[in-house]
This record gives sequence, structure tokens and C-alpha cells, in this order.
Amino acid sequence: MAKYCPNCGTGVDDSAVKCTNCGVSFAQQNASAVMVSPVVNEPKSRLVAAILALTFGTLGMHQFYLGNKSKGTVRILLSTVGVLLCGFGPLASLIWAIVDAVSLFSGDINQDGYGKPLTK
Repeated sequence: MAKYCPNCGTGVDDSAVKCTNCGVSFAQQNASAVMVSPVVNEPKSRLVAAILALTFGTLGMHQFYLGNKSKGTVRILLSTVGVLLCGFGPLASLIWAIVDAVSLFSGDINQDGYGKPLTK
């Protein structure tokens, strides 16, 4: 079974003592720290996030894409439960999505939910 570096997620040989990509020594890590499956967060695209904000922003899909699960959940609840509030919930969520899209296009939002910089 292949191992993955706990620091960068690169696949390493089972007998490797340090990562060939980032140089982290596995001797310093305990045995449970070396992952069996990779957890790699690829850089997210600012353009994709902005398009999601403009198309499905009231449901918070751009927030889920960026890794902000709690903000995405709030948007879904605001849009669905907010219908009971005479439509003000979805309207507020729509305005919030437009502000997010403008912020993404202008570069004010420049990190995903994991703190990684967004790509173009």
C-alpha cells in the first residue's frame, strides 16, 4: 500500500524515510501521522468561484467550492427557510452572492477556506 506525505500529500514509497517533494522526515513523525489516503487541496480558481457565485450563489455553491462549508450551509438555510419570511431570505442571499462575486472578480477574496491562494 502506498503512503502519502502528511505535509504535502505527495505519494511516497513505503520504505521512504523522507518526502522527495517537500523533504519532511518521516522519522520525526509517528507511524499514525503517515496517511494512507491523500488529502490534497488543489488550488481553487477565482473565476470558477465567481461564476458559481453568479449562477448558484443564493445556494452558496461557491462557498462549498472554496471550502467554506459553514457559510455554504448558512446560504442554503437562508434561501430555503427564508422563503417563509416573505422572500427576504433568498433576496438577502442573492445580494450576498453578488457582493461575493464582485469581491472575487476584484481580488478582495484571494484565499480559499483552507488558506491557500486562489488561482486566476
